Amino acid sequence: MNTKHVAVLTAAFLSMASTHTLAQETQDSSSTLFGVAFGADVATTQGILDEACRKVEAHRSQTATLPITRNGETQLICLGYSGNGIEFDEAAFIFGDDSLSMVEIYGGANAAFESLPGDVFSYSGFSVKREALALSRQELDRLLLMTPSSVRAHMHYWKSPYLHANKGAPTSFPTSAAQPEVIRFGERIENLRPEFKRDCTFLAEQHIDEPWLATEPDVQTQLDCFGYVYAGFPRKVEAVFGDGVLEQVWILTAEAEEARIREALATEYGPAELVNDSWEVFNHGTVALRKDLPEVLLVSKRVAPAFQPEFEGANAE
Repeated sequence: MNTKHVAVLTAAFLSMASTHTLAQETQDSSSTLFGVAFGADVATTQGILDEACRKVEAHRSQTATLPITRNGETQLICLGYSGNGIEFDEAAFIFGDDSLSMVEIYGGANAAFESLPGDVFSYSGFSVKREALALSRQELDRLLLMTPSSVRAHMHYWKSPYLHANKGAPTSFPTSAAQPEVIRFGERIENLRPEFKRDCTFLAEQHIDEPWLATEPDVQTQLDCFGYVYAGFPRKVEAVFGDGVLEQVWILTAEAEEARIREALATEYGPAELVNDSWEVFNHGTVALRKDLPEVLLVSKRVAPAFQPEFEGANAE
């Protein structure tokens, strides 16, 4: 099943089965630009920013809403940054559980992106430098510096509501884990494609050269939907079609939010029917929370029996 992640990302940026390798190969872009390393706590970071920012605002919450957060979260908003030979109009330093996990920057962002190492490629409407885990929207002069966990959760489709450039951005999202309306198994791709285009912030389509669906189709196609709100956050949804028919969907999540995803699924479907080290299975085997590689699986009734051996074969807890 890891095959599903390979094609659209050219096996380089988001093959999160190898997150550890990715982390070893990337540079800490926040440390490079700000002298504050990812993983730093709020107090340490604020001490550094107080010296470099015209103004620092702190927004703290004991309610976890971001995928990188188990408990409380903090945003430090730096206005008028000047240091390390760079200047920014504003930047949000995002902390999950007192650990710096992402930085969102406006004004001076394009110049900073150019200064970071690595070749540029396009992904989900962003210019990307994998070596720095940096994503840029150059037309907005916007830059995201990310960690593997924030990349995994596709947090570049979220915007800090406390930045002036993001005025009006929502502070929270609906928490339902109900099957999205656009996910209708058995429906043909030509009927669903317009709905995905309407509901997704960005939509990409790819042809899978070597089909792997359990239905053994001759042709396999995948719609990658970015920014679809599910279980409390804008997500990446991977909808897989066999011979033009929707059969399987992956919704990417993050490890830190596992308990909240579990609660949302149980609210929708009732208690899990099977629990082991890797899976928690709901709704007669058609919905599953994957724990070794954080995501939610939705499958058609035709595909569900093919997953039972894997669900049942994982080591029991």
